[in-house]
This record gives sequence, C-alpha cells and structure tokens, in this order.
Amino acid sequence: MEERQSDPGTLLADHGYDSDAIRQDVRDRGGQPEIPTKRNRPIQPSVQRPLYVLRNRIERCINRLKKCRRVAATVLLFTALLGLAAPAALTSIAGAVLPSRPAAA
Repeated sequence: MEERQSDPGTLLADHGYDSDAIRQDVRDRGGQPEIPTKRNRPIQPSVQRPLYVLRNRIERCINRLKKCRRVAATVLLFTALLGLAAPAALTSIAGAVLPSRPAAA
C-alpha cells in the first residue's frame, strides 16, 4: 500500500484482523500491530494488555453512540407519525363531539 501521512504508530485491532498480510503492512509503514492472535495460530505474539483494553473501551463507546442514534431515530419516527396522525384524529373527535353548524342563509 502507498504511504500516507496518517500512517499509525500502533494499530489496535480485533481478532478478525489477525493475518500475516495486515501485520506486515503495518510494519512496512513503520507501525506496530497490536492484534490478539486467533487460537489456531502456531506462534502467539504478545499483546500489550493496556492498549487492548483501550481498544475495547473505544469500541464499546462507539457501539453506545450507535445505539443512542438508533433510539433517537426511532423517537423521531414515532413523533413524525404522531404529528401526522394527530390532526386527523382531532378532526374526527371534534366532529363527533361538536354539533354541526347550520348552513348560513
């Protein structure tokens, strides 16, 4: 891959990114991969636990933000539906409660 100014010094990633190609690419860019290995890998490189805990914390924070966005979108949807349904409901209720006016002569 081409080199960019934003190349990381350390790459924090999950088990899913445990491949020799990704690890080598990070090293070629001058970074250090901090990726826990899968259980079937014969050589198990060590991972700095504080950095991996930080990665986990960041991932959980992002997931909470996504969950809040979903809740907010759902609330907006229900508010919009109620906003569209409310005038029709009020009109039908008002028509049933209020007597109709006689036509003007």
